[in-house]
Amino acid sequence: MNKITNFFCYVGLSVLLSFIVSFIISRLYGTGFMEGLFWIGIVIIAAGGLLSISGNASGTQIYGGGADSQYQAFANIESLNLERKSTEFYKNFKKQMVFNPRISGLGVLFSGVILIVVGLIVQ
Repeated sequence: MNKITNFFCYVGLSVLLSFIVSFIISRLYGTGFMEGLFWIGIVIIAAGGLLSISGNASGTQIYGGGADSQYQAFANIESLNLERKSTEFYKNFKKQMVFNPRISGLGVLFSGVILIVVGLIVQ
């Protein structure tokens, strides 16, 4: 129940702040309120998408070329294999996956969708 409450708190707070910011922008620059709300919704969707990404990245890093890049890549792969064996990566894959969405980011993302839909319907 706590996650659902947090989700709706993030949605409500994001929508409320977006209405306030859109009102201020429309008064300062003379643009339409709903037009500002639409563009703020797009920005909030991008921010919510970035906020919702968390997890444990796995894989090798890209090194620049050079004489030692092959050895660095090999050492990185070996250390990654050792780390996966010690943490039982494949048994606990769901817990250690790369994309683990968070409630706060999904709430902000959903509020951006709400703002865009409201902006399109009312306009």
